[in-house]
Amino acid sequence: MKNYIREMPLEWLGKPHYCPACDRKLVLLGYGYEQSIRVVNWLCQNCKIQYRVRIPKKHMPPDYACNVCARACMRASP
Repeated sequence: MKNYIREMPLEWLGKPHYCPACDRKLVLLGYGYEQSIRVVNWLCQNCKIQYRVRIPKKHMPPDYACNVCARACMRASP
């Protein structure tokens, strides 16, 4: 399954979600966490490729719940 997962850059979140290979609209699979990193997954139903964006804690709003501490994560002030 690893061959069918493609990591996309963080900037990809703000764009319309179309498959880079076939230009079809992607289906949102859902959100999740890997340790303290939020992960968003999409699927191209035509190519059967899953696209994944990892959002590090420093890029998340401070009110997002953390799966590690089960509280709202507070990011450091710039």
